[in-house]
Amino acid sequence: MDYKTDRAKRKEDYERLQAFYSTQLSFYKQAWEELTKEKVSGESLYFLEPNTIVHF
Repeated sequence: MDYKTDRAKRKEDYERLQAFYSTQLSFYKQAWEELTKEKVSGESLYFLEPNTIVHF
């Protein structure tokens, strides 16, 4: 889960932001799995405004 302050207003905004942040989340996932030897089961973005979670 990564917390974001971007303000999405439409579904298309979330799709654009999801594409924008996908590489960042992939790096987080890879780092976590290498450091902990635990498998990451999913990736999510939490947008503070308007309180929305987007799952990958």
